[in-house]
Amino acid sequence: TWNMEIEDTDGSGNFTASENIADMNLAFYDSTGSFMGTLLDQSVSTVDNREHLYLTGLTEGTYTLVVSTDRDQDFAVAWRTTTVPEPSTVSIFGLAILGLGFRRRRRS
Repeated sequence: TWNMEIEDTDGSGNFTASENIADMNLAFYDSTGSFMGTLLDQSVSTVDNREHLYLTGLTEGTYTLVVSTDRDQDFAVAWRTTTVPEPSTVSIFGLAILGLGFRRRRRS
């Protein structure tokens, strides 16, 4: 998200608004092995002032998010992730709990 700049284009004392908004784009690269590796997704909307990427199934690695713009403009970036445990981790915890259950039954 980024701010819209509003300027008064009428110097006579009557406020006449001129809205200016930067045309910004997002590009998301898999940079494992090289800085600007493979382009995975991009958002290049010219309709409004929002860009959005939704990626699933990313593997462990190095990624690069590039924000580009047609003018000098402050902006903010936000993201949300969901961490899913690796199957091997889930298996280890499951076996540990199962082992504790058998161990408790034998002592009773």
